[in-house]
Amino acid sequence: MSDTETGPHKESPSEVRAAARRAETKINDTPSVPDVAGMSVLDAALAYAEAGLYVGPLKHRSKHPGSILGDGWPTLTSRAPAVIRRWFPEGTDRGVFLHCGRSGLVVLDVDKPENLHELLDLAVTECSPPWQNTRPAQADRRHYLFRMPGGRVLGNSTGSLGGTWGEVRGRNGVIVVAPSEHADPDGLYAWGHVGPVPELPDYVAQELPDYLDSAEAATSADVEAFIAEHDSGDRLGLLDRLVAGWLAKVEAGESRHDTMSGHLTGAMKEAAAGLYPAHEAVRALGDAFSKAVAVDGDGPSQGAARSSEKAAQEWEGLLSWAVAQAKAADPAATLARAEEYGASDPADDFDVVARVEPVDTFAEEVARHAHAMRVRKAAQELLAREEREEVELPELTSLAELLEEPDEEARYRVDGLMPTGGRVVLAAPHKAGKTTMIANLVRCLVDGGDFLGRFKVEPAQRVVLLDNELDRRMIRSWMRDQSIESTKAVEVLALRGKLSGFNILDPVVRAEWAARIGPADFMVFDCLRPALDALGLSEDKDAGRFLVALDALVAEAGIGELFVVHHMGHSNERSRGDSRILDWPDAIWKVVKADAEDHSSARFFSAYGRDVNQPESQLAYDADTRRLSLCGGSRRESRGSAVEAAVFAFVQDNPGCSGGDIERGVQGDNNAIRQARTNLIAARLLRAVDGGPGRAKKHYLGDNGASDFAEEAA
Repeated sequence: MSDTETGPHKESPSEVRAAARRAETKINDTPSVPDVAGMSVLDAALAYAEAGLYVGPLKHRSKHPGSILGDGWPTLTSRAPAVIRRWFPEGTDRGVFLHCGRSGLVVLDVDKPENLHELLDLAVTECSPPWQNTRPAQADRRHYLFRMPGGRVLGNSTGSLGGTWGEVRGRNGVIVVAPSEHADPDGLYAWGHVGPVPELPDYVAQELPDYLDSAEAATSADVEAFIAEHDSGDRLGLLDRLVAGWLAKVEAGESRHDTMSGHLTGAMKEAAAGLYPAHEAVRALGDAFSKAVAVDGDGPSQGAARSSEKAAQEWEGLLSWAVAQAKAADPAATLARAEEYGASDPADDFDVVARVEPVDTFAEEVARHAHAMRVRKAAQELLAREEREEVELPELTSLAELLEEPDEEARYRVDGLMPTGGRVVLAAPHKAGKTTMIANLVRCLVDGGDFLGRFKVEPAQRVVLLDNELDRRMIRSWMRDQSIESTKAVEVLALRGKLSGFNILDPVVRAEWAARIGPADFMVFDCLRPALDALGLSEDKDAGRFLVALDALVAEAGIGELFVVHHMGHSNERSRGDSRILDWPDAIWKVVKADAEDHSSARFFSAYGRDVNQPESQLAYDADTRRLSLCGGSRRESRGSAVEAAVFAFVQDNPGCSGGDIERGVQGDNNAIRQARTNLIAARLLRAVDGGPGRAKKHYLGDNGASDFAEEAA
């Protein structure tokens, strides 16, 4: 299968949950190298990730980490199984690389073992690190893996250890690993020793410099001085081959910018080593770049034509970065490698590191951010296409066949309120008791017992609460008051102040969150509006987009049911915002106040939806335990009972009164008063007899439970 083709990867929910859980539990472990012998590239990549290493995909036989992920590869490497599976579809010929720095590693890439520095030889002997051989005919050409020393970030410089032995791969260095296919027919990636990765000894670390941000190193003055200083050498054949190699890659459809980054860096390193004048390299490669980008590119990797002004700004950034890399390189190592080039492309032998543009002007910063946004958008579109390709289309079924299928009895997580595998939105106005309702639900889910004292609950083994409204202190206080016994079955993620990182609209970010959260029976997300605000989404138009992404998150994580909390509008009757909020869930739970303006007024609960129909009922609240239960009827019934009691009390105090007397003596709506009088007469709590003025009735207490009602009215 080619790099542009993908195939569906079918996996059971249990496999997804197990893989996600493994990734979650390994996040803080010491990295190690697994034994991947005999594995497919996909299985090996998953094994590397499970062992604590960040990986990325490569085009067939490529060494460039941006060959698939693009210019933003340093931020796109991953340990999330869902992401890795999309990178390596079944039958792929892609390779896999380790992102050294992000994995906390520094790698010694030994090309000439006979020149190995004595300190490095000592470190390898004493620590016995994992190592990989790259060429079977040269057994000692190896990658040795160490952990970064504590508190430091090493770059790709060999420092005072010289460069005749090989190279250091640190901050944004990478190594291609087994079972990738080597670019050289005589090459083979194979691990000779696997296991835990030891820390780089201090006696080696102190010889290596910390990572240096190239954007701070190469100013315009630095570039001018570098070109003026390195003005000697006559091996222009090397330069000609660099130019020809770059033009060939452009002709093949590769990125004009990314490939020039490597070739120009190689040219500046060779100029610094005295192989040819820097100004000749700048002229030759600069002319080739300007001509190439003046026209629209061939394919998505090359983009549109640049204006002369934009091309000049882009070239200045490339040159500044290349000079910074050349200044940090070892000229002796460059000379040694130049002798080995032969017919190969020398740019392929230089470290591929993240390109950092210098920010000398406002226009350059704008261009850099725009480029990053385009890269991220392209990555999202690519993943969206891959996800669409994995969707299985449903089969058409005739109505006759459908009706012949047996009906399944509805199953519930919360009896009558939430179907198994369902989605629920809890809508309530400000300060109506949403947090109390959530805490009661979580307690019943893990400890058992009837929710609200009435609804049986199917126990959950693991419940995840994502709360972005309360801080950790408040969450702790409210949950402690519930006296939950099965505390280990509940995991809490306090997202208040951290929602900007919860961009689950981005498939890559969502996959990382799915791996972090892991499989569960039930997830509570409290609440919707702050998440929309953090991501710049409109409550009126974009809530549906977020809810769909939330659906995808729980599916990737392996979570059964989802419970989302949302605020009601000022009307105290319906959810705010996008109508999709009403369409999306299987059921909507509502908590309302009897008086929207009175925070002390009674609360009422109702639920409706698919196989859910719970009429509005009053809630009772135990202030000592913060526990809720259903205790009465609806708001209308509550108001009716109060009017009936008032009518009864008036007749009790004014026997023989007429209907008009009652309406004048009892405060409230006359229609409600008349209905209350009718209800009391029907219940024989009052009786009406003829004999009043005109055709009016006289009203007296009835004989059916009058004393009980009188006591209640009093």
